[in-house]
Amino acid sequence: MSWGFFLDLDLTLPTSEWTRLAPTRTGAHRIDSSWWGFQDPSLGKMFTAADFDDTTIGAAVELFNRAESVGTVSEEGGETKLRLCQLLDRGGDPSIAKSIAALVDASKGSARGRLRLINDGTYAGEDGVEIVIADGTLARARVEDSFQIVLELGAEVYGEEFGAEDG
Repeated sequence: MSWGFFLDLDLTLPTSEWTRLAPTRTGAHRIDSSWWGFQDPSLGKMFTAADFDDTTIGAAVELFNRAESVGTVSEEGGETKLRLCQLLDRGGDPSIAKSIAALVDASKGSARGRLRLINDGTYAGEDGVEIVIADGTLARARVEDSFQIVLELGAEVYGEEFGAEDG
């Protein structure tokens, strides 16, 4: 059986910074398996494999703009807001998360927001990790008791009926 984690990004950064970072390739940014802060090193490896290293960050973000995903990029008043959410399945391409991690890491000096990987309940290990971006730093924390977060993210991606049979 395969597991899944929701990738959940809310990020605001200066539009000039987004314009600078979007054409850079994921592989140009040093993101290794320990970047996420998982206890289980195999999770970090799954989310940082080199599959998307030749993909630009902008192209990776565009991959979230499709069915069963949330992928919006909006600009207002010199700031760009990115909202991404998608269930990344072990059997799919969980390494797309590395491109989003590269964006967060490279923009930490001017961005604010949050990036999370949240266990959808199918992985027997940890519930997830959260990286908060504020004041030029990244603060990492382990997520505990992810059930409610999963319901909220699932409803955002799949519609209000997600998890209704659980409630």
